[in-house]
Amino acid sequence: MQSERGVVNKLDHLLVVQGREMIRYADDFVILCTSQNQADASSQSCFGL
Repeated sequence: MQSERGVVNKLDHLLVVQGREMIRYADDFVILCTSQNQADASSQSCFGL
């Protein structure tokens, strides 16, 4: 459980730093983007965690 919290905290921090908005549903999340380029960048950033 601790490692899962670490990833969530890293994701939260990453999205705040990038100025992204996120909606969390239990263990799922949606990142709100205004362009395809922004969505691609967000996706790549998340996979790096």
